[in-house]
Amino acid sequence: MYYTEQGEDFITTYFVTFDIEKMSKLRNDIIYNCSFIERITEYRKEEITEFDQKKYRVLKKEKVGDKYKYTYLEFHYPKLVKLIDNFIKSKDSASLKAILDKNFKGELDTYENTLKNFIRELAQEDDKLKRNAIERKLSTLIDSTKDNKNQKDPRLYYDEVIKLIKLNPISKVSRISLEREEIRKRRI
Repeated sequence: MYYTEQGEDFITTYFVTFDIEKMSKLRNDIIYNCSFIERITEYRKEEITEFDQKKYRVLKKEKVGDKYKYTYLEFHYPKLVKLIDNFIKSKDSASLKAILDKNFKGELDTYENTLKNFIRELAQEDDKLKRNAIERKLSTLIDSTKDNKNQKDPRLYYDEVIKLIKLNPISKVSRISLEREEIRKRRI
């Protein structure tokens, strides 16, 4: 993969390498240690035979009348996992740039801040239906308290991901020489 970095004075092109096994292992660690975990209970008419083991962890399944009651944990992956996936699978330079720049915008917030945001939202909402929806979500969050108590902030892992990425410079061109070349081409 090639990556071009545009600085103030120079444009540098790199050949990018990384160890896919180490990156995949770190990705899994981030999922396990940093995902926001939501405890969900739902009833379904049909039996679910397969769950994505990384995204869900079934805690309990029981037949209640003609339905199945499932209690499971759903893992909401941090943004960093999505960036790693895009970088590995599609060699996406925008994802690589977001990792290298430590672009935390859109990163999952901590459990405490998420809880505070829902409480603030609930206090400001006048519509009864919307308040009920917020209260249900807040109740689910409170139920998930013990599941999230040991989760870490995903921003702590950016440096580890960056250490696994090797940027090997293959060309470096000054902006001044590019501008001169452009002027020269226009004259011809």
